[in-house]
Amino acid sequence: MLRQLRVTGANEFVVDVEITITDLSGDPYLFQAGLGDIKFAVNGTEYTPTGYRNLPPGQVTAKGTYSGYLTFAGRIPSGSGSYPVKLIIPSRLSQPLEGWLK
Repeated sequence: MLRQLRVTGANEFVVDVEITITDLSGDPYLFQAGLGDIKFAVNGTEYTPTGYRNLPPGQVTAKGTYSGYLTFAGRIPSGSGSYPVKLIIPSRLSQPLEGWLK
């Protein structure tokens, strides 16, 4: 779940996420190849995270909910209106998280 997007600097923003693991029968590696494969798209522009906190970076061995955030370098649209957003985490068991930035 995308919980919040926070602008933390002139060229930096943070996306708060909550990931719930309900089934351990698949691939235990939530972040298969590290942060480089994770993408966050705002209005079609993709960003790659520069850091994370409190998210499982390796093997997931227990069901539960993980809350944390991903840090990104770049600027997001600041005008009025709504923009589509999508968080893509490379895992064969996960679907992209999609929503709207208003």
